[in-house]
Amino acid sequence: MIWGAGSFCSGGVLGIMEDANRGASEAKGENMGLGISLPLEEGNNPYITCRLDFQFYNFFMRKFWFLYLVKALLLLGGVGTMDEFFKSLTLVQIK
Repeated sequence: MIWGAGSFCSGGVLGIMEDANRGASEAKGENMGLGISLPLEEGNNPYITCRLDFQFYNFFMRKFWFLYLVKALLLLGGVGTMDEFFKSLTLVQIK
């Protein structure tokens, strides 16, 4: 798969991630959603390309696939985002 303009990968849930997936979908790009299966989580947003909609059961594998072939990383948010960022840095160090 070659990713071009409008291609995107996000956490797949609602909010700013849904907006990013919607923008990529409207630009006719393929976009991937990497969700986590949690008891109170609603599931991934409807704008994700169906064959690229993934659900993970543990945080490590989800974070691994976020960072596996990343070319750029955009972080938006607060305390939870910084927590994810520092865990990602740790994962990169042990990779």
